[in-house]
Order: sequence, then C-alpha cells, then structure tokens
Amino acid sequence: QFQNNLVELVRRVRDDNAIPVLQTYGKILPVPEKEEYMIRYEKWQEYNQCIRDVAAAESVILVDHEKHWNTNIPDEKTLKLWQGEAIHPGGKGHLEMAKLIFRTFNIFDPESPCCNPVGTPWSLAEQ
Repeated sequence: QFQNNLVELVRRVRDDNAIPVLQTYGKILPVPEKEEYMIRYEKWQEYNQCIRDVAAAESVILVDHEKHWNTNIPDEKTLKLWQGEAIHPGGKGHLEMAKLIFRTFNIFDPESPCCNPVGTPWSLAEQ
C-alpha cells in the first residue's frame, strides 16, 4: 500500500507540472518502551527500500539520507550529534540532510551560510 500510494503521489505531483523528489529516512533508533517507535524501527529499512525502488521505477530524483548517514557516521558520538531523538534528527542531522539535498541538486556551496552556518554549536568544518 505504501508503494502504491507513493507512486500515486509522484504521478499527482507530475500532473501539477512539478518535479517530485523522494527522500529516505536517515536513521531510526529502537525505543523498546514506545510501541509506536518500535513499529517504525522495525520497518524503516523496508520503507526506505520501497522509496528507492519507486524513485528508480518512476525516474524520480532520490535523496538517500540513509545511505549518507550510514557512510558518514563512523561512531556513536557522531550519531548523537546528528540524532535529535530516536526517530528525528537534531540540528546537526538537519544540517547534514540539507547539505545532501544541496549536493543532490548540485547547488552545494561550502561558503554559503545555508551550507555551513557559523557560530552554531553543531557546525563542523566541511570535510
């Protein structure tokens, strides 16, 4: 049902002469005491794969946050910097998501305050 709904959404966006962009979830952590979180945790990789499959089948731009996070989070310390709480990114995570969107559209500029804000506690030098 998720896949069918996603395909329909892509088609409706195109019917409006807009360009669809699909994005995967970055990371979801288990929270055993919260059933609604565990449901998401148990299925998020399946949903992400479905998003990738629809993007490929429908020739839609894909921003693969999960792949980016898996590639660029080397340890628990970095994960804590990026993750706000179990299912949502924090400030650094949102910045990384924005940077990946900018890179996907080839508009990333490390000199831009949008891409590399200065003075924020989670701002890191571009690597």
